[in-house]
Amino acid sequence: MVKKNIFSWSPETYKVEALESLIGSANKDDMWAIKTEYTRLRDIAHKRWMRLGKSEFASQPAYTSHAGDFPKLRDMDPRDLPKAFANMVRFLNAQTSTLSGQKTRRQKNIEEWNKLGLNLTEENYDNVMQMLREMRSRKIIYGSDKVLAVVETTMQKGWDFDEVLNSPKLAKMLRAPSKLKRIPKKKGQSLDEYFK
Repeated sequence: MVKKNIFSWSPETYKVEALESLIGSANKDDMWAIKTEYTRLRDIAHKRWMRLGKSEFASQPAYTSHAGDFPKLRDMDPRDLPKAFANMVRFLNAQTSTLSGQKTRRQKNIEEWNKLGLNLTEENYDNVMQMLREMRSRKIIYGSDKVLAVVETTMQKGWDFDEVLNSPKLAKMLRAPSKLKRIPKKKGQSLDEYFK
């Protein structure tokens, strides 16, 4: 499938510096054209963002990191227009801004991980990616094989994934994922008790 070009101008025109220059030298008619293009692209970006939010990809960064990123012209300072414009164009150019792009990316990632001998599936993909993002935010470094082992054990045992993900003992769980498999977790008992 050929991707439809939604942009009216050349790619260089949508860069912050070029937009600042264009807006700085614009007459009334030019400003009308700039605002029309911004509004048209904003509508497209907002629709894509809303579709992502209503889909299985609502937890992905393409959705979560762009909340409030596409302001209406009346809601922004005119000096912020070039940056808002460029940010919106970056989102629209990303493969992950569409549902089909998200599905393609997920399938490609699954295939790449499986080539490395890791058993990544569509069922555990979101949890693995969420755990990797959490590890990055906490500056925890472990191999993807350990992450996958923790996610698979969590799913097999029917544990609350958020409890595992938000546990202050996540690093210890990743260090010894085989210990998780031996835990006979009882109702109401925290996993943190096993990782002292």
